[in-house]
Amino acid sequence: MAPHQIIEKLKVTEHKNPDLEFMYEPNDLQRLLDNLSREISQLEQENTSLKSTVEKLIPEGTSGQAAGKAINLSKGITTEKQLKLLLHENRQLKSRLLIYKLTTKEKQVLKLIASGLTNKEIAKKLGRSSHTITTHRKKLLSKLKFKNTAAMVTFAARN
Repeated sequence: MAPHQIIEKLKVTEHKNPDLEFMYEPNDLQRLLDNLSREISQLEQENTSLKSTVEKLIPEGTSGQAAGKAINLSKGITTEKQLKLLLHENRQLKSRLLIYKLTTKEKQVLKLIASGLTNKEIAKKLGRSSHTITTHRKKLLSKLKFKNTAAMVTFAARN
């Protein structure tokens, strides 16, 4: 949607809802829209980069269904729905890339953490010391860029 169309929609919304008043200066609004446009362009570039990286990780012959469906960026993003889809796809690609970067043992430990086991229980199950499992947990938090185990468990459940 072009900036002038957004401004027109704001004016129409203001007119239809007399109790609602937008406080904006045209120049401020234009700057906001320009910043939004730059951020969308950056997301498009990031998405394209992540998509190409993930495509390299997906074996040839994998169906589009299994590989995930990509949003066509050649025509640009013109609706809020397309932007939401792009952001969703971007998050999915980032998650896949993060998982790909984990070692086999880290993936195994992540699954066991997500299933609710303690460090001692995981250590016993894998034949490792609880100190080793604590180290794996710390590395997982760092690699996945999470601040706590709850966020990591949520991520594991979604992926």
